Amino acid sequence: MTVEAELTLQNIIENAQAKYDAAVDGNKDGLYAAGSKAQLQSAIVAASATANDSNATPEQVNHAKAVIQLFDKQPDQAD
Repeated sequence: MTVEAELTLQNIIENAQAKYDAAVDGNKDGLYAAGSKAQLQSAIVAASATANDSNATPEQVNHAKAVIQLFDKQPDQAD
């Protein structure tokens, strides 16, 4: 894995962790669907393992990025 790819993944992980820390599960406006935080935390843990793996392939890095970025695309719950 290149240093550039690792830094990019690390930045995504840091941003995801900040979003996780601020996110609240619930079913009201401005809250995320129940279970979303747990899904994001799992993605953060997996991405961190990939970022720390000096043998990670570009495909693994891209997959880790994509999984975390799925959370960013989830709209706030508006029930």
